[in-house]
Amino acid sequence: HFLDRDSLYHHMRDMHFTCHVCERGGVAHRYFANANEVIFHMRESHFICEEPACVDCLIAFATREELHRHNTEVHSSHMPRWNASQARPMQLDISQYLPRQELNHRGRRGREQGRAGAGA
Repeated sequence: HFLDRDSLYHHMRDMHFTCHVCERGGVAHRYFANANEVIFHMRESHFICEEPACVDCLIAFATREELHRHNTEVHSSHMPRWNASQARPMQLDISQYLPRQELNHRGRRGREQGRAGAGA
């Protein structure tokens, strides 16, 4: 048994595990009995880097964006380069960037062509 809060705190800090991601996010004094519990928690609650260089070090992040940034900065030399066979077309709406006259002209032309095609 612990005599006071300080001795309890020192025991928890020295004998148990904490989650660095939770601590960074402001969740203090959350302890885990062993490394397996911390690993389970991190896999369930955070985003772990699964790269071989990091997986044994429990490198984890609060958001998917942080993990992506880490992968880009640390592991990009190991990532495969762009593969044309996996490319997908992307639809972009750039109408908000076109000058108003060009937009109106394109809109009229499209309707005029549609009418001409409908009568034929």
